[in-house]
Amino acid sequence: MEQSNKSQFQRSFRGYDPAEVDAYIASLHARLADLEKENGKLKAGLDSYRKQEGLLRAALVTAEEAAAKVREKAAQEAARAVAAAEKKAASILKEAEAKARDLEADAATYREEIRKRLYAYEREARVLLDRFYGIARRHVEALEREFVKEVEVLLARIDAEYGELPRPERPAAPPGRGEVETTDALAAEWEDKEAAALLGRTLTLDLTDPEGRVLARRGESVTPELIERAVAAGLYGDLVAAAAGEGDAGS
Repeated sequence: MEQSNKSQFQRSFRGYDPAEVDAYIASLHARLADLEKENGKLKAGLDSYRKQEGLLRAALVTAEEAAAKVREKAAQEAARAVAAAEKKAASILKEAEAKARDLEADAATYREEIRKRLYAYEREARVLLDRFYGIARRHVEALEREFVKEVEVLLARIDAEYGELPRPERPAAPPGRGEVETTDALAAEWEDKEAAALLGRTLTLDLTDPEGRVLARRGESVTPELIERAVAAGLYGDLVAAAAGEGDAGS
């Protein structure tokens, strides 16, 4: 139409040239036919697009329905899995609680058994201690009796040896200085004899002072130096007692 508005027809004697008009009309028909043909193609393409759109919409609906079904099925399976897991967890918890109760019962039984054994061991220990104390007491008593016996034997021997010593004759007059000197001399002579009797003997006991210091060990021989140390420490009687057993054993 735009082309027809711009067309210029030559004027003839009677008006426009019919041939040009017919040619232009023919070109218009051709152009119109092309347009109609192109319009038909466009309509066909539009119909195809609309058909594809329908198919796509149907596919989309189908996909949405399938997705909804999948989601629903997944939700159902998840619910079933959660329910099964909760059921299993409850069963495991129940079993664990039962085992815990059993363990507590076993622990209580074990503690009671241990307590009974401890009481039994304590009673046995007390009995053993009582027996030990009895044995120790009897042993100490036996040692005491043996020591008393040894002391009595030693005293008897000392008395016998003292009785064998010569007795000086005493004048009727009161003792003067000379008689005192004679008595001291006799006592010194008796001590010398007893010291001579102790020399060479073996100690059967440790010789210790009241503070626990050892002057001579058991098994040592009596020497003049040992006698002097014992006399200086006031332990001469203890030295005689410690050396008495060896002499008695020799006799």
